[in-house]
Amino acid sequence: NVFWLGSLLVAAVALVSGWRLRRLNPAAAPVALVALAWALLWWLMAGLVEMDEHLQPRYVVAGQLGLAVVTAWLLLLGGRRSGWRGAEGASLLLLPASAAMFAFWLALKSQPLADACWLAWPLAIATGMAVLYRMESWVLPRVLRLGHGFCLLLTTGLVTWQGWWLFRDLGEPGSAWPVLGWALAPMAVIALLDSQRIRRCWPVRSFAEAYDLAALPIALGLWFWVFLANGVSDGSASPLPYLPLANPLDLASAGALLLLLNRFRRWPGTTALLPLVTMLLAATTFYWLNGVLLRTLHHWAGVPFDFDLMMRSTLVQASLSLFWASMALLAMLFATRRRLRAIWLFGGALMALVVAKLFLVDLAGAGSVERIVSFIGVGLLLLVIGYFSPVPPKRQEAS
Repeated sequence: NVFWLGSLLVAAVALVSGWRLRRLNPAAAPVALVALAWALLWWLMAGLVEMDEHLQPRYVVAGQLGLAVVTAWLLLLGGRRSGWRGAEGASLLLLPASAAMFAFWLALKSQPLADACWLAWPLAIATGMAVLYRMESWVLPRVLRLGHGFCLLLTTGLVTWQGWWLFRDLGEPGSAWPVLGWALAPMAVIALLDSQRIRRCWPVRSFAEAYDLAALPIALGLWFWVFLANGVSDGSASPLPYLPLANPLDLASAGALLLLLNRFRRWPGTTALLPLVTMLLAATTFYWLNGVLLRTLHHWAGVPFDFDLMMRSTLVQASLSLFWASMALLAMLFATRRRLRAIWLFGGALMALVVAKLFLVDLAGAGSVERIVSFIGVGLLLLVIGYFSPVPPKRQEAS
């Protein structure tokens, strides 16, 4: 194969030239790096052309990953043995190459580990971690932190994608199973990063800040998943029956919210933002619980799982009024017991919203049993609040 042998010869000549230039004249180090880049260009081009000609098309991505892994190891070990740090540092190019191939594979396939990629991707990630480990003594810490954060995001993306593929055919469109596949991997990653055993081990121990920063988009993605999943899925998990709070969607939503609360409480520098984060998580929890109520009415009372139709249902409106009033009562009782004025005011605002809803929505049309029950139920809850939950004083005792 003239092209393959000729390309290898040009790459070898460029590589040896760069190595000799560096040894004979340290001032020629930039020229040596140009020769190294020329050698890599010929080597990679020859490999890609050979794979395109001799591999089946479905194995090309796995072959390209394998070529990148082999190249990284040759640069890492060869550069260390010869003392050429430029060649050793070039092995870091594996990371952006993996990102490019991930984006390319994402556009082509529905399963990330198909066609021998089940071997190629773990090898690429393990090689990337090995490269970062071998360079801790001389590479800039900023570069190392960036590399570790990239490896975490790439691994999470691959496992999340694979999780969706495994769950996508388990239920009907709109059921809980396909939606659940997107959440399991991010939840596992956040739980592992919060584990004390993991935080005492390399690399999290040495680069905790990098992993905490890389976990931020994962946590935000999980937060977005809670909103999206509770808005598009009716919670059905056939062959399992639907049980409120004891179904896959609600269990995953509750677990995600607990993990997010624990993660943001541990987040460096978020002490000042903790009240805001807690408030946002409380609002998300309220949104999720409303989803639990609507899904229960859909499965148990036959209300269609459609937003417009649900908002026109008197049963749904009455249930929302009683539910919101109950939540306001619990918040205000808790605030009175703990002397937390802000939470009491939040519960009071929610109760005022319920009263406004009663007159503007529930009682706007003709009378019905649901409207009467909601009106009486909210009135009784107001009496309970007035008796058991007075407003806490402005000045709170130090806790």
